[in-house]
Amino acid sequence: MNLNNLYEKSLELALKNDPRMQYLDHITDVLEAKFLYLDTAIYFNTNAEVKKLAVGIDIDSTELYYAKMNHIDAVLAHHPQGAAYLNIWKTMDIYKYSLLQIGILKTIVDSIIIDRQIEYELNALSRNYNKVVEMAKRLNVSFFNVYTPANLLANNFLVNMFKTLEDEPLSEVMKKIVEIPEYTVAANDGASPILFMSGKNNGKLGKFFVRFSGGPSKTNQSITIFKHLREVGVNTYICKNLPVEHIMEAKEHGVNVIVCPHIASDSIGMNLLLDNYLREDPEIEIIRLGGFIRVDRR
Repeated sequence: MNLNNLYEKSLELALKNDPRMQYLDHITDVLEAKFLYLDTAIYFNTNAEVKKLAVGIDIDSTELYYAKMNHIDAVLAHHPQGAAYLNIWKTMDIYKYSLLQIGILKTIVDSIIIDRQIEYELNALSRNYNKVVEMAKRLNVSFFNVYTPANLLANNFLVNMFKTLEDEPLSEVMKKIVEIPEYTVAANDGASPILFMSGKNNGKLGKFFVRFSGGPSKTNQSITIFKHLREVGVNTYICKNLPVEHIMEAKEHGVNVIVCPHIASDSIGMNLLLDNYLREDPEIEIIRLGGFIRVDRR
């Protein structure tokens, strides 16, 4: 496979897992869908066949230089660089459609999302966004990233698991989370998932909301959302990042919060992505870099 094949496969997987598709069902062609995933991009393409693929959650010039010295065909990052970083705000509406799906009113959702999109767009202007991309070009190393498609895969993976646990006490749910191999590795390093119980509900998982896609949760999150989540019956909120004041607000409104370690969570999505690549081309060798935890589920 070449870089274009890997990129298009990523978009194809995204379309199958994106909550927006029930509203945008006229979009069926992968290339037509590019505008939906502008936080996923090819930065530099040498047009080489990819037999050795280095993968990291975060990639900087150090990893690119390693790839050059070790004759690696392409480098795949999860977190965006370049224009893809600037464009993350354009995928934040995934969060909007996820909230609509659980019953929160459109007027409420719109008021939350628009402010967050503007905030992110302004913050992104301060970053030296092209630094790593320029180094890839100077080193002549193929470089791309997959952000939202991988996050969608991780999001739906956990949703499907949690659906079988809605009647379970949260203590059992936490055990199941840590049994996921990526979280087992993280927990052994000291980065365990953390549960914040409200004390204002029945102590079970109950109706839940997984927030693993739709832009960075640090910026794409309103503290007012927990009131509305509780109003539609959400018992537990599961995420990768959440400020302390938001956790306190959630508890006040009777919503439990489970914060999962960020890098292990991102690794789940990237692993599911890579498994799909390898089903089509089992000869690709994966080289783990940039904090990535490799787990093969094929």
